[in-house]
Amino acid sequence: MFLPIASPVAATEITRGKELQQVKREAAWSPDKQYKVENIPYLSRLQDGHIGHLFLVRKGVRKRLPVKLEDANGYDHVVEVLWAPNSRAFAVNLWDPGLTARSYLYDVNDLGHRIDIEERFKHLINDKYQKGFFNYAASTIGPKVLAVKWINSGWIEIHLEDTKELGSSSAEIKDFLLTYRWNLKDKLIFEPGKADKTYLVPASPP
Repeated sequence: MFLPIASPVAATEITRGKELQQVKREAAWSPDKQYKVENIPYLSRLQDGHIGHLFLVRKGVRKRLPVKLEDANGYDHVVEVLWAPNSRAFAVNLWDPGLTARSYLYDVNDLGHRIDIEERFKHLINDKYQKGFFNYAASTIGPKVLAVKWINSGWIEIHLEDTKELGSSSAEIKDFLLTYRWNLKDKLIFEPGKADKTYLVPASPP
């Protein structure tokens, strides 16, 4: 199950901790309807601004468990939640389209030990060419490693996306999208030809 949750107003300051009741909440329910990942906006230090926080809520239980993103719970970008078919785990993509992205894996019974999917991906990848995508100095935007969908409860499809300049004087950039399967542990399988693409686009309008 996939559901995007968008923070309604961008705000980068830390929160005051006051929940905003008048702003609509959004939630991504697990397939078995026993859990939901809920977006709750909180007032920030910015005037009339707020920032989203994610919580895991179990059906019939009032206590909300914080879903930690990056080094804080709050976020001001776009969040995508992808539930495993068995409702035992979920992946979260925290991203700003076209810019930066982070992807995390959570176990509903152990939120405190999330897995940074990009860090695990870099540890498992062994192809020198593909590892080269993480040379940030040569990258226009920086590589993004995102969970795309659950193949089944034990495997996730992952995309590696990147945009690189073709030389300092070139008028073109090169976009990449490569597809992998990951078993949530120690196995990463590259799937050439499935959704990967390499194409040239103008670096700037003519």
